[in-house]
Amino acid sequence: MFGFQRRRTDEVDLWRVPWNAAHRDTDHAAQKPQALYERALRLVTDADAIVADVFAGSGTAGPASLALGRRVILIERDPDYAEIARRRCEAAETDADWRAPPEQAALFGGAR
Repeated sequence: MFGFQRRRTDEVDLWRVPWNAAHRDTDHAAQKPQALYERALRLVTDADAIVADVFAGSGTAGPASLALGRRVILIERDPDYAEIARRRCEAAETDADWRAPPEQAALFGGAR
């Protein structure tokens, strides 16, 4: 991977991130915990880096990247999941609930 430089060499090889069905906020079969993405991103990226996820699914990499001050490019072929990913990123930038209907989010300063 071009430009990859591991930030820490004392990082353990097995990461434990609390996760169960109650943590899921989409019906995507392979949704992963945002904390897992954030841990990996802290390890291998700097602030303002560009993170690309070409199999974005429901887009967890987006909010994780934005929360850490990274820029993000998400690519997803399923239009329904692409829309979820877009809404999740927009909500992460405005601190809104991505599941709220757009007209309700706008009332509280969230999505447009």
